[in-house]
Amino acid sequence: MFHKWFSFPNIVLLAPVPLMTAVLFAMVGVTLAHQPRADEAWAWLPFAGTAGIFVLAFFGLAFSIFPFVIVDRMTLWQAAAAPKSLMFILVGALITLPVMIASAAYAYWVFRGKARALSY
Repeated sequence: MFHKWFSFPNIVLLAPVPLMTAVLFAMVGVTLAHQPRADEAWAWLPFAGTAGIFVLAFFGLAFSIFPFVIVDRMTLWQAAAAPKSLMFILVGALITLPVMIASAAYAYWVFRGKARALSY
């Protein structure tokens, strides 16, 4: 893994990952130091920064172990199921996913505009 990250072409191409992670950590820290605010400006920023850190960490882990599922034991292609099984799962996902999206859209449509500002 060390060689994958620190060999010459990769170190230049992958430099944005740790740099952006450091920027996001700093941004989250500064934002949290100035919260809570009366106008709730930038209240979403710590969540977005933390989600970005998670995505970058996942990318780094995925790049580090690719193509292995179990490091030095089993590759992604060895771990995959038989093509017929994967096709069955794909058909099921293609049927189920639009139904789930439609259900969420319908629930949003039914309950739109019902929330009010909180008052105590």
